[in-house]
Amino acid sequence: MKPVYWKCCFGLIVLAFIIFKIDLNQAYDILEKASWKNFLAILCFYLLAKTLSAYKWAIISNHIGFTCTFFQYLSLYFQGMFYNQFLPTGIGGDVIKGYLLYQHDKTNLKPDYAVATILFDRLSGVFVLLILLLPGCLIHSKQLTVIVNYILLLAIGGTAACAMLVIFLSYQRKPFKNKIISRIFFFTRLYLDKTIFKIFAISLLFHFMALIIHSLIGWDLNLNITQSYYLVLYPAAAILASLPVSLNGLGIREWAYVFFLGLAGIDSSVAFIFALYWGMILLASSLIGGIFLINWNKK
Repeated sequence: MKPVYWKCCFGLIVLAFIIFKIDLNQAYDILEKASWKNFLAILCFYLLAKTLSAYKWAIISNHIGFTCTFFQYLSLYFQGMFYNQFLPTGIGGDVIKGYLLYQHDKTNLKPDYAVATILFDRLSGVFVLLILLLPGCLIHSKQLTVIVNYILLLAIGGTAACAMLVIFLSYQRKPFKNKIISRIFFFTRLYLDKTIFKIFAISLLFHFMALIIHSLIGWDLNLNITQSYYLVLYPAAAILASLPVSLNGLGIREWAYVFFLGLAGIDSSVAFIFALYWGMILLASSLIGGIFLINWNKK
């Protein structure tokens, strides 16, 4: 059986396990009380945040020589969201987004330059998520179990150590024998200037907007938790959902929200609806990419 089928089965099993645990009638009552007007307002705010994220990718791409207009970057970015949501791979959208970017400037740049923009865009986002997670762990260390605290702090510390090691090795003049490793350090050097501060600042602003969206979802569902707890909930759930163990985070995302909201004293039925609400935001925003896709194909 292909890995994609294993991921799909694993995600569906986890999702089924969560659904069997919750009270479906209670979950339906909670969902029924949510406002469609609030949902549309939150969706619009999220689309604004993703536009900002597309601008970050434009800066990353322009920095190494790509020459698309911002609208072209925006179109490719949303097309990537569409494919990531509906292709059974989780990274298919990134592959297509990078390929179309390379096609625009293939006479001047190599394909691995397009790959570099995708990787750096992803890695900068994960790094900022871990930065946000640190104060959340410190503030709510008593609510989190000892094992969870150790795992989260180990992930943060390990990422920081790896980042410093990569930066240090990127400046070594001695070439590495492995071509892939050598290429990674070469691309790291491309961004180690003042541009990197702009990239991380935009990434921080995007994730701060995502935190606001989580807070708004909690407000719409009448969640009784402190605002600072979203510093734990959002980064931890986002990182877990990005792990390549299920199809597009299916099941893992829902489990993460049920687990971490459960540590804050939220009933599993409410937590599941919170995850479903957020999933609907992600799905609806990805559908916008279909509009850009149709327009791109016409051109």
